[in-house]
Amino acid sequence: MLGTIEFNKYTSGFAFSGNGNAQLNIHTSSQEEGIYLNRLTNKDLLGHFSLNVTNDIGDAIVMLGHTAVNLVNATITGTSGTGAGFRLESTDKSNVSLGNNTITGI
Repeated sequence: MLGTIEFNKYTSGFAFSGNGNAQLNIHTSSQEEGIYLNRLTNKDLLGHFSLNVTNDIGDAIVMLGHTAVNLVNATITGTSGTGAGFRLESTDKSNVSLGNNTITGI
């Protein structure tokens, strides 16, 4: 699992920046979530961002609790064998910017 299970806390994560494209591929076979999406930002990346997460057992990509997400110009794909490919559960204090994205949950 990449992220924190304390989903009502803001957490630091990975920031992608610079010129060019970035791709992050994650594969796990865990009952835990593959990644918490609030751990990523690419707002300073001048290029395309691709996130591909596969979890054979649990949920692949999750946005929970006090979510602060800033992903733009991205292709986000979550695939799960038995859980959700992409699961969104946020609170009223969330700030989600998903401009110009393609999001797929399988």
